[in-house]
Amino acid sequence: MENFDVIKSLIDRFENGDIKISKALLEINKLAINSISENEIQNYWRYTSQELFIKRLLDPPIINWEEIDDKRALHLLNEIIESIGDELVFARNSIALEKRFSKPRGTLSNWIFHEDISEVSILLDKLKKEDKIFL
Repeated sequence: MENFDVIKSLIDRFENGDIKISKALLEINKLAINSISENEIQNYWRYTSQELFIKRLLDPPIINWEEIDDKRALHLLNEIIESIGDELVFARNSIALEKRFSKPRGTLSNWIFHEDISEVSILLDKLKKEDKIFL
């Protein structure tokens, strides 16, 4: 992956105290496809490895998420279920689907891992269900 080693070096230099966080963030966000915050660079290690963190920064998001139809949604859900341990696929696909169907971040994760739903047609039905409360 292009820029992987440069970003790794910047993170390592920040973690070793060789550069300030502001400099690390500025340079990383110039190179990365997905920008990060101060909190993310300080705490990524709590939920993932450095390698996966950097790969996620360089993984292009799904564009035109607002145009995802049922067929594409089923395809993205199948990718998630078939590669359940792949954090990159899960993050990329779930972000696009949750945006498309106006669901809060983490909705798919909750359904798959906490409610143990793995049938893609059920997941799609739940995504499509309007559950907003209007006051």
